[in-house]
Amino acid sequence: NQKNYTKAIEKYSQIEQSNLQSVALYRNLGNAYFRQGQYAKSILYYERALRLSPKNKDILHNLDVTRARLVDQFEILPDFFLYRWAQNFAFLLPYTLWTIGILIFWGLFLWFTSQYLVSKTYSKKKLYFKIATFCLFFGLLSFGSAWIYHSFQEKPQAIIMRVNASVKTAPEADSKTKFIIHEGCKIDLEDQINSYYKIRLSDGNTGWLAEDNFEKI
Repeated sequence: NQKNYTKAIEKYSQIEQSNLQSVALYRNLGNAYFRQGQYAKSILYYERALRLSPKNKDILHNLDVTRARLVDQFEILPDFFLYRWAQNFAFLLPYTLWTIGILIFWGLFLWFTSQYLVSKTYSKKKLYFKIATFCLFFGLLSFGSAWIYHSFQEKPQAIIMRVNASVKTAPEADSKTKFIIHEGCKIDLEDQINSYYKIRLSDGNTGWLAEDNFEKI
């Protein structure tokens, strides 16, 4: 509120260095860096906030506004539609609730299965079988959603911090430059050889980049 963004960044960074995290912390750091014109840092913290709250409209809006100010504007290759649907479904609930769902439904599945095995009447066996099948389905659904959510949060990605970063054809400093990318660009990290990472852009282009050019999300 006082527009002292340097001091705000200092205070929020102290919280982050205490191994604490939250959507509000990362959003405020992103906002403060944005106000200072440090768009790469701003995007980095918005992306970190997004990993904690993937459907947060404020964060998504801030990311769109910040990315519009970048030099690089890449076409994004769409995900397979079934995976996109599954991801949207997984984001309906927090990761913690999905893990709780796994424990509850698998526990119920085991209990009703045991009741099915010890029951001596057909009607009870039929009932326990139906309930066990129901619990198995939702247990698998919870497991799949938790796995998708976890994969999203742990996906190795980074933000370019250099004004100009030279992407190489090989993991060597003297190899040829394949193309140049600029600060704020988001990259996927696919492999590592010494201090070089194999990266992939949202448009599918790949190459090797030294790790001092980026900061991991």
